Amino acid sequence: MEFVVDRIVSGFCWVFAVAAMALGMAFILSKTVLRIPNKASRFVVSFVLGVPFGIVYGFSKVSLLGHSNMSWTEAVTLALPGALLVGILLAFWPPLSQKSNTQ
Repeated sequence: MEFVVDRIVSGFCWVFAVAAMALGMAFILSKTVLRIPNKASRFVVSFVLGVPFGIVYGFSKVSLLGHSNMSWTEAVTLALPGALLVGILLAFWPPLSQKSNTQ
C-alpha cells in the first residue's frame, strides 16, 4: 500500500510543479515574445526560452519515474523538438496590437 501512496503523492507533486513551470513560462512568453514584431526574433527568443523549460520538464519526468541517470545530452535531445515546435508556433502567431483602448 505504501508504494501506491508514494506514487500518488509524487505524481500530484509533479503535476503541481509542471503546472507552476508552465504558468511561469506562459507569463514570460506573454510579456516578451508576443510584443516582438519581427518573426525571426520571436522564433529565436521563444526557442531560447523553450529549451531550458524542456530540460527541466524532462528531468522532472525522469525523476518522477524513479530513474536517476539522465545525461545533459539526453535532456537537450529531448528538449529540442518541443522548443522547436513552440518557436515555430509563436513565430507565426500575430503580434499584439500596439493600439489599445486600455493603454
